[in-house]
Amino acid sequence: MRYAARRAVRDFGSALTDLGELAAFVALGLTVDLALIGDAGLWWQGLVLAALLGLVIRPLVVTPLLLPVRLSWGERGFVVWSGLKGAVPILLASLAVVNGTDDASEIYGIVFVVVLCSVVVQGSLVPSVAARLGVDMVPAAPHS
Repeated sequence: MRYAARRAVRDFGSALTDLGELAAFVALGLTVDLALIGDAGLWWQGLVLAALLGLVIRPLVVTPLLLPVRLSWGERGFVVWSGLKGAVPILLASLAVVNGTDDASEIYGIVFVVVLCSVVVQGSLVPSVAARLGVDMVPAAPHS
């Protein structure tokens, strides 16, 4: 059955999802103790971990997993670079805080720095990396 307003409903749902993600990021960001990150030197530990994850660990893990998939090398490189970024690692780190794990505040702070670096650095470079690897960044056609 075809609905006249199907596209409008989908666009609304997509916008609502984006708003929910933004609200989750803001809420999680409000729970971070920025003074602890600065005073305890957690920022540099987070930066080192973010660099290792983005430039060494992720490519070593993801590249072999993509070998059986029919993608061009540029598309594989794009997946390796861009990956998933978001609030899930912060939510998982919050479990350490909720459970009262030793050094939970430090773990939470480091994870926050890693996610922030990943979103800001890798996320902002997605269009340039896609262009360099020959991956078109055109919106997908809506489903009917």
